Amino acid sequence: MAEDFSPLIEGEFIIDPGDTVADDELLYRQIPAHLWDAKKALPGVGAFGPLDADRGAPSFSRSSIVTAAQSFEWHNGNAPSTSLSVWACSVAEVAKAGTRAIDDRDAPLEAGKKRAPGHAYIDYRHLEKSEKKQVRAHLLMCALDREQRHP
Repeated sequence: MAEDFSPLIEGEFIIDPGDTVADDELLYRQIPAHLWDAKKALPGVGAFGPLDADRGAPSFSRSSIVTAAQSFEWHNGNAPSTSLSVWACSVAEVAKAGTRAIDDRDAPLEAGKKRAPGHAYIDYRHLEKSEKKQVRAHLLMCALDREQRHP
């Protein structure tokens, strides 16, 4: 996989996968209807990958800062789409997939924008289309093995 990562901006830092605590940390992903496979009653194949609006950086919340329930409540009170459930992958699983988890909670925000408590993203910006599919499939499988976190 390509490893020419995009540079970080002020207020962003890599969640270190070598840190024992961070290694096991979960990254919560909200699953709204457009990321849900209704036939399987599970997150869809693209649930852990970026949408066009994400610009290669889909949103997650850090379990060291918020609970799955808190992330769900914040999302449903503030985001334009309603989350049906919360699923998760770990920082170690992200690193094993060939990318990195970035904490951006202290990065500057555009005027009028809100950021979820404990906000982070998984960096897909350096990956080719086929690599993105591999990473999102790996992370989805990890999340499915772990099962739903909330509600």
